[in-house]
Amino acid sequence: MTDEVRRGAVLTPQASARLDEAVSLFARGEYHACHDVLEDLWREDGSPVRDIYKGVLQVGVAYWHAGRGNLRGALRLAARGVEHLAPFMPSAFGLDLATLVEDVRHASRLWEEAAMRGDSAPDVPSPRLVRATSPRPEE
Repeated sequence: MTDEVRRGAVLTPQASARLDEAVSLFARGEYHACHDVLEDLWREDGSPVRDIYKGVLQVGVAYWHAGRGNLRGALRLAARGVEHLAPFMPSAFGLDLATLVEDVRHASRLWEEAAMRGDSAPDVPSPRLVRATSPRPEE
């Protein structure tokens, strides 16, 4: 991701508040509700940074699938989510994407091993999505 695109990425106060809501839902494991908030943000943002929303959304849905025993779906969505987040590493909009991606990669290894053995979904630690700093909303 170029610095020009990053510099052009501005969160409105409303988008910043909704991102905070999504982070809170994600942290509580409410991935479906988080999905809804992030999907709305993604649809409203026409810039390249909308992939941040899509990446986090896909990661949450991956954990949702794993929790229901669908390891193939979890692995597919986890990979897509990481792919969308990679250009914005290590952080964007105050989100610690590096830690999130590290957690997803760890969980994916465990899911892959279980899938190869034909086992059910293993217990994995919840992914950490932290909004470390609050970027300045557009005034």
